[in-house]
Amino acid sequence: STAASAAAAAGAISPARPKGGSAAQELLMTDALDDLGLFYVHFRHFDDAQRRLQESLDIRLRVVGDGHPTVAYSYSNLGVLAYAKKDFKGGVTALTMAIDVFRRAAPTETTMAVADASTTLGYCHQGLGDLDAAVAAHNTALQIRCKMGDAADLLAAESQHNLCKVRLAMAAAADAANEAARAADLRRAASVDLDAAQAIADKY
Repeated sequence: STAASAAAAAGAISPARPKGGSAAQELLMTDALDDLGLFYVHFRHFDDAQRRLQESLDIRLRVVGDGHPTVAYSYSNLGVLAYAKKDFKGGVTALTMAIDVFRRAAPTETTMAVADASTTLGYCHQGLGDLDAAVAAHNTALQIRCKMGDAADLLAAESQHNLCKVRLAMAAAADAANEAARAADLRRAASVDLDAAQAIADKY
């Protein structure tokens, strides 16, 4: 199959492990391991993904310690893997750790990463049936994305849409309708921005 062929190709180009390399070289390799691990997640080769993402985390913990933003990215990636596997409890654990490290290590530089992790955390909470926690997580993502201005309108719309789905699961139809209307407004605003940008590009 195409997926199997792609995964085999990825295995063939697995990043070489530096021998006696510098900390910077090792950290650079973790970026490649992350990319490869998320590639395997996409094609649902979860065991391969787990090995690559765990190796990346292990290197980062050894080289920079447990309070560095890159460690938070590893936890976040492992949370994405857990969600894809429907290991919602494992996802909550990994993503909660990611958000905690992001906020302690680089609170201003990683706000969008916190929003992304909070979004996946919301999915995991909903998978566990903890709908109040899902609402809280998606609200965190929404608040961050709304503060980022027009450039994040589509992402904010995604958060509103996620809240709509949780409200429906809670049988809160009126609240769900309100969330859906807000999402539609944000998407329209983003579409206008994109159309304006395209018009400028076409002109020049």
